[in-house]
Amino acid sequence: MSRRRGELAAMHVRKGQLGLDDETWRDLLERVAGARSAKALDAAGRAKVLDELLRLGAKPCRGRKRRRTSDAPEEKRRLIAKIEAMLAEAGRPVEYAEAILRKMTRHEHRTPLAWASPPQLRDVVAALVYDRKRRSRRAGEGA
Repeated sequence: MSRRRGELAAMHVRKGQLGLDDETWRDLLERVAGARSAKALDAAGRAKVLDELLRLGAKPCRGRKRRRTSDAPEEKRRLIAKIEAMLAEAGRPVEYAEAILRKMTRHEHRTPLAWASPPQLRDVVAALVYDRKRRSRRAGEGA
């Protein structure tokens, strides 16, 4: 999101926090920044309006929570190791898991496991668990 769009969104969130109606909002914009529309404000005007809204008692907007990625490489290594172990147990090649990943991502070319995100790798593990159950049911029927 661009800085301008983020600032406009923050202004409107704070406007809602203060419960300002449309006419009061436009009066505030005109008094603080000289425009009757938030869309018409430049960067300096937006900063003035944001400061004024904070002064009037609006709470600062917290940024979106982002997932911590520091554990992602370690998690990927663990998941890939688990997938490789499951493949070895089943006697299947690594290409089998790559084909599962390729189908899940709808990618038309070879998709190495190293390119996958942790959620995609977890989906591959789930598919291999399902495959293991299917094979064990078939083995039980043949007996």
